[in-house]
Amino acid sequence: MSQNAIDELVEQVVLGQYKGLVCPKAVITVYEDEVNSAIEMERQSRQFNEKVDRPAKEGDVTVIDYEGKVDGVAFEGGTSKEYPLTLGSHTFIQGFEEQLVGKSAGEEVDVKVTFPEQYHAKNLAGQPAVFHVTVREVCEKKTPELNDEYVKKYCDVDTLDDYKVIVKARLVADKERSAQYSRQQGLLEQVIKNSPFELSDEVIDFRVGQLLEQYAQRLSMQGLTMEQYYQFTGATEAVLKEQLIPQAVREIQNTVVLQAIVNKEQIQVSDAELDKQYGEMAKTYGIDKAQILSMITDEIRESIRADLKIQKAIEFIEEHSLEE
Repeated sequence: MSQNAIDELVEQVVLGQYKGLVCPKAVITVYEDEVNSAIEMERQSRQFNEKVDRPAKEGDVTVIDYEGKVDGVAFEGGTSKEYPLTLGSHTFIQGFEEQLVGKSAGEEVDVKVTFPEQYHAKNLAGQPAVFHVTVREVCEKKTPELNDEYVKKYCDVDTLDDYKVIVKARLVADKERSAQYSRQQGLLEQVIKNSPFELSDEVIDFRVGQLLEQYAQRLSMQGLTMEQYYQFTGATEAVLKEQLIPQAVREIQNTVVLQAIVNKEQIQVSDAELDKQYGEMAKTYGIDKAQILSMITDEIRESIRADLKIQKAIEFIEEHSLEE
């Protein structure tokens, strides 16, 4: 949505109460079960594969070579070498993984499957296929034991009890950030309710179009097109646009009232605050601050400054609110 369109809406809106709003303060509690669960998730993420000399069973990782053929002819994407396949993961076509259960390293097997009728490659949809598979390795998934040695190795602390204190502090910080965000959004909803204004279909449609483009970009990063998304989900562009309308309306309303507060309170962003933001960006992207600065044009600088003003407007509402 263009800045001109925002500016026009900002001129039209009559700000209602945005100071002295009441919003309950969250009570932050982290239970022992939550700490243990977080530690267990980390432990599971450090699983490793260990070769075993036995037939494969569900849950094992089989390292395989395979070549798939339909009517005796190999097809694109149907061949791979040293592919790590977890049996029971349902990564491959239904029936494929089950036929590897009981096979040992060195064995070869012809796996017979049928592609689903709704398969994304139309030339393969519904077709019977044979994959010649060579099992190179059978590996069992192992999880490191949770003890003092584990936290010394992976977490750079001396004892498990010490690590539990660290994890609890991290969970508290996470909950505090989440609670602050929820509080800010609750206050912002009150400001919008106190400052009603009309949004034209044209403005909403424009923002929906932007959101749709962002959606397509995210899918592209995953190697998918919008056409494939519609095929997989059974949705259409019209359905997706309809689903995006509430988000578009909410985002426009947020931007308009916050920009109105920026103008009324004459909120500014100093060069020092901009410089601090460049440092945060450098940390986020894992590059030197000098590299960030080399990429900052006047247009980008003013865009960052505008975003920081909006954030300061949110903080202004919160600082001038009351707790129940």
